[in-house]
Amino acid sequence: MDVDPQQQLGDDQLTAAGQDNHDGLPDVLVGGAHGAVRLLVNERNSVNHPPVADAGADRNVAYQDQFNDANGFFILGSGSDPDSHGLRFEWRDSTGAIISTDRVVGILAKRPGRYTFQLTVYDGRGGSDTDSVAITITPTKEVVLYAAPDGQIGGQLWTTIADASAAGGERLYNPNAGAPKATAPAANPESFVDVPFIADPTQVYKLWIRLKADGNNFANDSVWVQFRDSTTAAGVPAYRIGTTSGLAVNLEECSGCGLAGWGWEDDGWGAVNQNGTTVRFPDGGLQFIRIQRREDGVSIDQVVLSSEKYLTTRPGSAKNDQTILPRTFIPFPPQ
Repeated sequence: MDVDPQQQLGDDQLTAAGQDNHDGLPDVLVGGAHGAVRLLVNERNSVNHPPVADAGADRNVAYQDQFNDANGFFILGSGSDPDSHGLRFEWRDSTGAIISTDRVVGILAKRPGRYTFQLTVYDGRGGSDTDSVAITITPTKEVVLYAAPDGQIGGQLWTTIADASAAGGERLYNPNAGAPKATAPAANPESFVDVPFIADPTQVYKLWIRLKADGNNFANDSVWVQFRDSTTAAGVPAYRIGTTSGLAVNLEECSGCGLAGWGWEDDGWGAVNQNGTTVRFPDGGLQFIRIQRREDGVSIDQVVLSSEKYLTTRPGSAKNDQTILPRTFIPFPPQ
Protein backbone atom coordinates (compact mmCIF):
# COMPACT_ATOMS: atom_id res chain seq x y z
CA MET A 1 0.00 0.00 0.00
CA ASP A 2 1.26 3.49 -0.87
CA VAL A 3 1.08 5.54 2.36
CA ASP A 4 2.44 8.94 3.30
CA PRO A 5 3.78 8.39 6.88
CA GLN A 6 3.20 12.07 7.65
CA GLN A 7 -0.59 11.69 7.38
CA GLN A 8 -1.16 10.38 10.91
CA LEU A 9 -3.77 11.66 13.38
CA GLY A 10 -5.31 10.36 16.64
CA ASP A 11 -7.71 7.51 17.43
CA ASP A 12 -10.88 7.29 15.34
CA GLN A 13 -9.44 9.71 12.79
CA LEU A 14 -7.90 9.28 9.35
CA THR A 15 -4.39 7.96 9.93
CA ALA A 16 -3.15 7.27 6.42
CA ALA A 17 -4.27 7.38 2.80
CA GLY A 18 -3.09 5.43 -0.21
CA GLN A 19 -4.02 2.64 -2.60
CA ASP A 20 -4.51 -0.85 -1.30
CA ASN A 21 -6.38 -2.57 -4.11
CA HIS A 22 -4.84 -0.53 -6.97
CA ASP A 23 -8.20 0.53 -8.43
CA GLY A 24 -7.15 4.14 -8.78
CA LEU A 25 -9.27 5.29 -5.80
CA PRO A 26 -7.71 6.36 -2.51
CA ASP A 27 -8.32 4.00 0.41
CA VAL A 28 -7.94 4.97 4.06
CA LEU A 29 -6.73 3.49 7.31
CA VAL A 30 -8.74 4.53 10.35
CA GLY A 31 -7.37 4.37 13.88
CA GLY A 32 -9.63 2.75 16.47
CA ALA A 33 -9.62 2.15 20.19
CA HIS A 34 -6.68 0.38 21.85
CA GLY A 35 -4.43 0.87 18.84
CA ALA A 36 -6.64 -1.07 16.42
CA VAL A 37 -6.52 -0.06 12.76
CA ARG A 38 -9.07 -0.86 10.07
CA LEU A 39 -8.97 -0.39 6.31
CA LEU A 40 -11.77 1.41 4.47
CA VAL A 41 -11.65 0.37 0.83
CA ASN A 42 -12.99 3.09 -1.42
CA GLU A 43 -15.57 1.56 -3.77
CA ARG A 44 -16.94 4.87 -5.00
CA ASN A 45 -18.32 4.87 -8.53
CA SER A 46 -21.44 6.18 -10.25
CA VAL A 47 -23.68 4.13 -7.90
CA ASN A 48 -23.93 5.23 -4.24
CA HIS A 49 -23.40 2.36 -1.81
CA PRO A 50 -25.30 2.52 1.51
CA PRO A 51 -23.36 2.81 4.78
CA VAL A 52 -23.34 0.20 7.54
CA ALA A 53 -24.44 1.00 11.13
CA ASP A 54 -23.20 -0.86 14.21
CA ALA A 55 -24.89 -0.11 17.54
CA GLY A 56 -22.72 -2.62 19.42
CA ALA A 57 -23.54 -5.78 21.31
CA ASP A 58 -26.44 -6.18 23.74
CA ARG A 59 -25.30 -5.97 27.37
CA ASN A 60 -26.32 -5.84 31.01
CA VAL A 61 -25.59 -2.83 33.22
CA ALA A 62 -26.12 -2.82 37.00
CA TYR A 63 -28.39 0.01 38.16
CA GLN A 64 -25.70 1.61 40.32
CA ASP A 65 -23.17 1.59 37.47
CA GLN A 66 -25.17 4.28 35.68
CA PHE A 67 -23.88 6.67 38.37
CA ASN A 68 -20.16 5.96 38.06
CA ASP A 69 -19.97 9.20 36.09
CA ALA A 70 -22.11 12.32 36.41
CA ASN A 71 -23.18 11.81 32.77
CA GLY A 72 -24.13 8.15 33.16
CA PHE A 73 -22.69 5.30 31.13
CA PHE A 74 -22.14 5.48 27.39
CA ILE A 75 -23.09 3.47 24.32
CA LEU A 76 -20.62 3.88 21.48
CA GLY A 77 -21.88 3.25 17.95
CA SER A 78 -19.93 3.10 14.74
CA GLY A 79 -20.51 3.23 11.02
CA SER A 80 -18.65 2.61 7.80
CA ASP A 81 -19.23 3.67 4.23
CA PRO A 82 -17.85 1.80 1.18
CA ASP A 83 -17.72 5.10 -0.73
CA SER A 84 -15.74 6.80 2.05
CA HIS A 85 -18.41 9.44 2.53
CA GLY A 86 -18.66 11.28 5.83
CA LEU A 87 -21.46 9.91 8.01
CA ARG A 88 -24.09 11.50 10.20
CA PHE A 89 -25.22 9.61 13.34
CA GLU A 90 -28.62 9.61 15.01
CA TRP A 91 -29.65 7.72 18.16
CA ARG A 92 -33.31 7.18 19.11
CA ASP A 93 -34.88 5.63 22.21
CA SER A 94 -37.81 3.18 22.21
CA THR A 95 -40.30 6.06 21.87
CA GLY A 96 -38.65 7.23 18.67
CA ALA A 97 -37.28 10.39 20.25
CA ILE A 98 -33.83 11.50 19.11
CA ILE A 99 -31.44 11.35 22.09
CA SER A 100 -28.10 11.96 20.37
CA THR A 101 -26.68 13.07 17.03
CA ASP A 102 -23.20 11.82 17.85
CA ARG A 103 -21.58 8.40 17.79
CA VAL A 104 -21.93 8.34 21.57
CA VAL A 105 -25.11 8.41 23.63
CA GLY A 106 -25.18 8.73 27.44
CA ILE A 107 -27.64 6.74 29.55
CA LEU A 108 -28.49 7.88 33.08
CA ALA A 109 -30.96 6.91 35.84
CA LYS A 110 -32.89 4.23 33.97
CA ARG A 111 -34.93 2.01 36.27
CA PRO A 112 -34.18 -1.74 36.09
CA GLY A 113 -35.59 -3.20 32.88
CA ARG A 114 -34.75 -3.81 29.22
CA TYR A 115 -34.26 -0.81 26.92
CA THR A 116 -33.72 -0.72 23.17
CA PHE A 117 -31.77 2.05 21.43
CA GLN A 118 -31.60 2.50 17.66
CA LEU A 119 -28.67 3.91 15.71
CA THR A 120 -29.10 5.21 12.17
CA VAL A 121 -26.20 6.40 10.04
CA TYR A 122 -26.66 8.60 6.94
CA ASP A 123 -24.16 9.18 4.16
CA GLY A 124 -25.73 12.46 3.00
CA ARG A 125 -26.45 11.05 -0.43
CA GLY A 126 -29.65 9.16 0.24
CA GLY A 127 -28.02 6.11 1.79
CA SER A 128 -28.66 5.02 5.38
CA ASP A 129 -28.58 1.98 7.66
CA THR A 130 -30.04 1.21 11.07
CA ASP A 131 -28.96 -1.09 13.89
CA SER A 132 -30.23 -1.48 17.45
CA VAL A 133 -28.84 -2.50 20.82
CA ALA A 134 -30.65 -3.78 23.91
CA ILE A 135 -29.43 -2.62 27.33
CA THR A 136 -30.75 -4.49 30.36
CA ILE A 137 -30.51 -2.56 33.64
CA THR A 138 -30.23 -5.07 36.48
CA PRO A 139 -31.36 -4.27 40.05
CA THR A 140 -29.07 -3.12 42.84
CA LYS A 141 -30.10 -5.36 45.71
CA GLU A 142 -27.13 -5.12 48.07
CA VAL A 143 -25.38 -1.97 49.33
CA VAL A 144 -22.35 -2.23 51.64
CA LEU A 145 -20.73 0.94 52.97
CA TYR A 146 -17.65 1.46 55.12
CA ALA A 147 -18.65 4.22 57.53
CA ALA A 148 -15.22 5.75 58.17
CA PRO A 149 -13.75 6.05 54.64
CA ASP A 150 -17.11 6.62 52.91
CA GLY A 151 -18.60 9.14 55.34
CA GLN A 152 -18.32 12.91 55.49
CA ILE A 153 -18.15 14.21 59.05
CA GLY A 154 -20.01 17.38 60.00
CA GLY A 155 -19.26 19.03 63.36
CA GLN A 156 -16.87 17.96 66.09
CA LEU A 157 -18.41 14.93 67.83
CA TRP A 158 -17.43 12.22 65.35
CA THR A 159 -13.96 11.12 64.33
CA THR A 160 -12.20 8.20 62.64
CA ILE A 161 -9.95 5.79 64.51
CA ALA A 162 -7.47 3.28 63.10
CA ASP A 163 -8.67 -0.21 64.01
CA ALA A 164 -7.38 -3.45 62.51
CA SER A 165 -10.64 -5.20 63.42
CA ALA A 166 -12.73 -2.70 61.43
CA ALA A 167 -13.65 -2.76 57.75
CA GLY A 168 -11.02 -0.84 55.79
CA GLY A 169 -8.88 -0.60 58.94
CA GLU A 170 -10.87 2.35 60.35
CA ARG A 171 -13.94 2.86 62.49
CA LEU A 172 -16.23 5.83 62.90
CA TYR A 173 -16.22 6.85 66.56
CA ASN A 174 -18.18 9.17 68.83
CA PRO A 175 -15.96 9.50 71.93
CA ASN A 176 -17.55 8.88 75.30
CA ALA A 177 -18.20 12.21 77.04
CA GLY A 178 -20.98 11.01 79.30
CA ALA A 179 -23.62 12.92 77.33
CA PRO A 180 -27.27 12.09 78.00
CA LYS A 181 -29.15 9.90 75.54
CA ALA A 182 -30.78 11.83 72.69
CA THR A 183 -34.44 10.82 72.72
CA ALA A 184 -34.97 11.82 69.08
CA PRO A 185 -32.74 12.78 66.15
CA ALA A 186 -32.21 16.50 65.58
CA ALA A 187 -33.50 18.22 62.46
CA ASN A 188 -30.29 20.30 62.44
CA PRO A 189 -27.73 18.32 64.44
CA GLU A 190 -24.55 19.93 65.72
CA SER A 191 -22.60 16.90 64.53
CA PHE A 192 -23.35 14.06 62.15
CA VAL A 193 -21.90 11.79 59.47
CA ASP A 194 -23.37 11.61 55.95
CA VAL A 195 -22.59 8.51 53.89
CA PRO A 196 -23.51 8.52 50.16
CA PHE A 197 -24.88 5.49 48.34
CA ILE A 198 -26.90 4.56 45.26
CA ALA A 199 -30.44 3.33 45.96
CA ASP A 200 -32.49 1.34 43.48
CA PRO A 201 -36.06 2.73 43.33
CA THR A 202 -37.51 -0.73 42.69
CA GLN A 203 -36.16 -2.29 45.87
CA VAL A 204 -37.29 -2.45 49.51
CA TYR A 205 -34.21 -2.40 51.76
CA LYS A 206 -33.41 -3.59 55.26
CA LEU A 207 -30.86 -1.55 57.24
CA TRP A 208 -28.08 -3.25 59.22
CA ILE A 209 -25.17 -1.57 61.05
CA ARG A 210 -22.13 -3.14 62.67
CA LEU A 211 -21.42 -1.38 65.98
CA LYS A 212 -19.18 -1.66 69.02
CA ALA A 213 -19.74 -0.07 72.45
CA ASP A 214 -17.02 1.32 74.72
CA GLY A 215 -16.43 -1.21 77.49
CA ASN A 216 -19.35 -3.33 76.16
CA ASN A 217 -21.58 -0.91 78.03
CA PHE A 218 -25.25 -0.68 77.08
CA ALA A 219 -25.07 3.09 77.67
CA ASN A 220 -22.65 3.44 74.72
CA ASP A 221 -24.24 1.31 72.02
CA SER A 222 -26.78 3.20 69.89
CA VAL A 223 -27.16 5.75 67.07
CA TRP A 224 -29.92 7.56 65.18
CA VAL A 225 -30.13 6.94 61.44
CA GLN A 226 -31.85 9.09 58.80
CA PHE A 227 -31.94 9.18 54.99
CA ARG A 228 -32.39 11.86 52.35
CA ASP A 229 -35.47 10.61 50.44
CA SER A 230 -36.64 7.55 52.36
CA THR A 231 -40.15 6.20 52.77
CA THR A 232 -41.69 3.28 54.59
CA ALA A 233 -42.24 0.09 52.61
CA ALA A 234 -45.77 1.41 51.98
CA GLY A 235 -44.40 4.61 50.43
CA VAL A 236 -45.02 7.06 53.29
CA PRO A 237 -42.18 9.60 53.75
CA ALA A 238 -40.28 8.79 56.96
CA TYR A 239 -36.86 8.86 58.71
CA ARG A 240 -35.72 11.83 56.62
CA ILE A 241 -32.77 14.17 57.07
CA GLY A 242 -33.96 17.55 58.28
CA THR A 243 -36.73 16.07 60.44
CA THR A 244 -36.94 14.57 63.93
CA SER A 245 -37.92 11.17 62.52
CA GLY A 246 -35.28 8.43 62.48
CA LEU A 247 -34.41 4.81 63.15
CA ALA A 248 -32.82 3.99 66.51
CA VAL A 249 -30.20 1.28 66.06
CA ASN A 250 -29.32 -0.24 69.44
CA LEU A 251 -26.59 -2.89 69.60
CA GLU A 252 -27.95 -4.67 72.67
CA GLU A 253 -30.99 -6.54 71.33
CA CYS A 254 -33.03 -6.36 74.51
CA SER A 255 -32.72 -5.39 78.17
CA GLY A 256 -30.23 -7.83 79.66
CA CYS A 257 -29.21 -9.39 76.33
CA GLY A 258 -25.66 -8.16 76.84
CA LEU A 259 -22.90 -6.91 74.54
CA ALA A 260 -19.57 -8.30 73.35
CA GLY A 261 -17.33 -6.63 70.79
CA TRP A 262 -18.59 -5.93 67.29
CA GLY A 263 -22.17 -6.88 66.46
CA TRP A 264 -24.73 -6.44 63.69
CA GLU A 265 -28.05 -4.84 64.55
CA ASP A 266 -31.08 -3.20 62.94
CA ASP A 267 -33.73 -0.99 64.56
CA GLY A 268 -35.61 -3.98 65.98
CA TRP A 269 -35.40 -4.09 69.78
CA GLY A 270 -36.93 -5.99 72.67
CA ALA A 271 -36.08 -9.61 71.85
CA VAL A 272 -33.31 -11.64 70.26
CA ASN A 273 -33.53 -11.41 66.45
CA GLN A 274 -36.41 -8.95 66.62
CA ASN A 275 -36.79 -7.88 62.99
CA GLY A 276 -36.76 -4.16 62.25
CA THR A 277 -38.01 -1.73 59.63
CA THR A 278 -37.66 -1.77 55.85
CA VAL A 279 -37.28 1.37 53.74
CA ARG A 280 -37.68 2.44 50.13
CA PHE A 281 -36.19 5.21 47.99
CA PRO A 282 -38.74 5.95 45.24
CA ASP A 283 -36.53 8.57 43.57
CA GLY A 284 -33.54 6.22 43.44
CA GLY A 285 -30.09 7.45 42.46
CA LEU A 286 -27.72 9.23 44.83
CA GLN A 287 -28.93 9.11 48.44
CA PHE A 288 -27.38 9.76 51.86
CA ILE A 289 -27.48 7.99 55.19
CA ARG A 290 -27.10 10.42 58.10
CA ILE A 291 -25.79 9.03 61.39
CA GLN A 292 -26.40 11.06 64.55
CA ARG A 293 -25.50 10.57 68.19
CA ARG A 294 -28.03 8.76 70.34
CA GLU A 295 -25.49 7.61 72.93
CA ASP A 296 -21.81 8.49 72.84
CA GLY A 297 -18.97 6.02 73.22
CA VAL A 298 -20.16 4.07 70.16
CA SER A 299 -18.21 2.92 67.08
CA ILE A 300 -19.44 1.94 63.60
CA ASP A 301 -17.59 0.38 60.69
CA GLN A 302 -20.14 -1.09 58.22
CA VAL A 303 -23.60 -0.11 57.01
CA VAL A 304 -25.70 -2.48 54.89
CA LEU A 305 -28.89 -1.95 52.92
CA SER A 306 -30.16 -5.28 51.61
CA SER A 307 -33.26 -6.19 49.64
CA GLU A 308 -32.51 -9.88 49.35
CA LYS A 309 -29.48 -11.48 50.99
CA TYR A 310 -29.90 -9.90 54.42
CA LEU A 311 -33.54 -8.90 54.24
CA THR A 312 -34.46 -11.09 57.21
CA THR A 313 -31.06 -12.36 58.40
CA ARG A 314 -28.26 -10.26 59.87
CA PRO A 315 -24.99 -10.17 57.88
CA GLY A 316 -23.00 -11.53 60.82
CA SER A 317 -23.23 -12.19 64.54
CA ALA A 318 -24.83 -10.04 67.21
CA LYS A 319 -21.75 -10.49 69.42
CA ASN A 320 -18.01 -10.93 68.85
CA ASP A 321 -18.50 -10.57 65.10
CA GLN A 322 -15.61 -10.72 62.62
CA THR A 323 -17.57 -10.34 59.37
CA ILE A 324 -16.09 -7.91 56.82
CA LEU A 325 -18.29 -7.64 53.73
CA PRO A 326 -17.05 -6.51 50.29
CA ARG A 327 -17.56 -2.77 49.97
CA THR A 328 -19.94 -1.25 47.42
CA PHE A 329 -18.28 1.18 45.02
CA ILE A 330 -19.00 4.82 45.89
CA PRO A 331 -19.43 6.86 42.69
CA PHE A 332 -18.57 10.33 43.98
CA PRO A 333 -18.27 12.14 47.31
CA PRO A 334 -21.19 13.77 49.17
CA GLN A 335 -22.44 17.02 47.62
